[in-house]
Amino acid sequence: MSALTFHGNDSGSLVFWVREIEIALSAGQIYDARAPVAFALSNLGGRARAWAMARGKVTPGNFNSWSFMEQELRPTFLLQW
Repeated sequence: MSALTFHGNDSGSLVFWVREIEIALSAGQIYDARAPVAFALSNLGGRARAWAMARGKVTPGNFNSWSFMEQELRPTFLLQW
């Protein structure tokens, strides 16, 4: 499985990155609940990676599911109109 790296600089790319992660996860037929989070985290870079690592230090195990991680990413990296 592979996906592009999301750096958090361009909010428009978050939607495409999330979709790419979901496609890779469905193609990989992952059954372990924590594996999607690990895969998504491994495809973060720059500001987005720093944000995720800081969240993990404050609340260990913070991202316990892909859906929760996605919900947390959206308000942080999508532009608010």
